[in-house]
Amino acid sequence: LAEDNAFNRALIEHVLEPMGCQVDKAGSGTEAVKAFKPGRYDLVLMDCQMPEMDGLTATRQIRRIEAGKSRVPVVAVTASTVSGVRRACLDAGMDDFLAKPFSLGRLRKKVLEWLLPSIDSEPPDADDRKSEPGAAPAAPQELVVDLSRLEELAREAGTPQIVEELSIIFLDDVAKRVVALGIAAQARDQRAYLYVIHAIKGASGNFGAVRMARIAEASERQAKHGDLSQVDGAVLDLGRELEAVRAVLERKVFARSSVESA
Repeated sequence: LAEDNAFNRALIEHVLEPMGCQVDKAGSGTEAVKAFKPGRYDLVLMDCQMPEMDGLTATRQIRRIEAGKSRVPVVAVTASTVSGVRRACLDAGMDDFLAKPFSLGRLRKKVLEWLLPSIDSEPPDADDRKSEPGAAPAAPQELVVDLSRLEELAREAGTPQIVEELSIIFLDDVAKRVVALGIAAQARDQRAYLYVIHAIKGASGNFGAVRMARIAEASERQAKHGDLSQVDGAVLDLGRELEAVRAVLERKVFARSSVESA
């Protein structure tokens, strides 16, 4: 699993390990290439946008390492819905594409399609289509946090602690990224701004921070067109929204955990 976002790494690991998967994690494309050895892995989940080396470059290097040996499937995992991204992934040597935010069922199905390709021949169900590029988010726009995905994961694991654990990781990770986003906005550094806002969009979507994901998506779209006139406002909006998410989690997750442990 090559993914630079701590929350996304934890979420994916929690989904895959109960399926019997052993998950090795890399925080950058460079780490992924360094860890990769032919015959050691059955599948690679590759984030497209990472520091040091992006997922496309890392995949090209993995294909060179294989050098004609048995080919390991590489599935792109990305929050980008820009036209042409899928083609770029395939051209880089990737085999498939999973768009963020993804449902837990969609993630499991995609992994099983590649690990056990003979068992899956059914068309995507309604839950799958929600996670395809360009699809509208399933949760209502006015919702601050939709915890249904994490609660589903907790029910499957038989422990509510997973929700609290992932909530802490999300808050810590995104708080750091909002600070980094503010620095990029002040410097009017388009490249840095786009990298951070893309990461915030992906993590927020997967976590269920609905309004935060929408704010990030709108700002990313504007910045991609070279318009940085509203980045300062977007940073403020995301900071306020993060506190709104924190307040909901304090009430619905952390307070509940305190009562249960008392």
